Amino acid sequence: MQSIRISAPATSANLGSGFDICGLALANPSDEMEVSISDADAVRSAGRYAVPEELEGNSCGPVIKAMRKDFGIRECLEITIDKRIRPGSGLGSSAASAAGAAYSIDRLFGLGLGAEQLVHYASLGEKVSAGVPHVDNVAPCILGGFTVVVGMNPLRIKRIQASDALEAIIVLPEHGKASTKTAREVLPGTVSREDSQYNLRCLSSLICSMLDGDMEGVAAAMDDRIVEPARERAGLLPHLHEIRDAGRRFGYGVAASGAGPAILLLGRKGSGEKESLLSEIDGLFKEEHKIIASGVSNRGIMPLD
Repeated sequence: MQSIRISAPATSANLGSGFDICGLALANPSDEMEVSISDADAVRSAGRYAVPEELEGNSCGPVIKAMRKDFGIRECLEITIDKRIRPGSGLGSSAASAAGAAYSIDRLFGLGLGAEQLVHYASLGEKVSAGVPHVDNVAPCILGGFTVVVGMNPLRIKRIQASDALEAIIVLPEHGKASTKTAREVLPGTVSREDSQYNLRCLSSLICSMLDGDMEGVAAAMDDRIVEPARERAGLLPHLHEIRDAGRRFGYGVAASGAGPAILLLGRKGSGEKESLLSEIDGLFKEEHKIIASGVSNRGIMPLD
């Protein structure tokens, strides 16, 4: 095999209380990538959104460097990225590139890596945007469905098949966001016992509801008293409070998608009041924004050829 084309889905991390633990693969949007063995390393931008074309500045770079070292890979790689997940949106744009690189290298060189190994290498690419490796976006991008980080040393990921009845809606303001690194810097160094216990209850309920296919339980569990309030106070998540209030009235759970600015709504598919909810959300914005009916992807990264 000399080249491979893949599709890498957008993802939403945290889902309220699951900071750095939970993630969900989305059906729309997704990036397309082509990775080829070449005479020289190169990254090419071919999509609606431009990507850094130097390996050092692209989330592919640390992935390639680490895998090349660990597996004795000497060949150069040309990577063409059709970037459809808007960078800085909170929808795992950098994770899609990093995960796509790890998956493609594994397939190109017949490494036969397991899921956790792929997630580990992909997480290294997140250093570019976040300053530290983290797995909550790359895990669902690679595995699909709903993922939970249940261990870090060694890395262990639990994948849960998302129910076909689960509907995902993304509210995406056109304004950008502070860097993921900045969004992490505003988080509190300590939290109260009450807030910690509340978040643990929400996280436990979220995981159990995903396992049971309980859409109402999923919606009710999407809450957080630690991360999102800190980012709201720092002005990083405008409209989150109002959208959460509106979503709850119509039976949808609402959370910032990662560090934002995208906001994720989850609820039961086929709700008769969905249009009323979307109309109310539209009325909250004076600035440009998009509402994306996404759905959930249980497939994760997949080859296109």
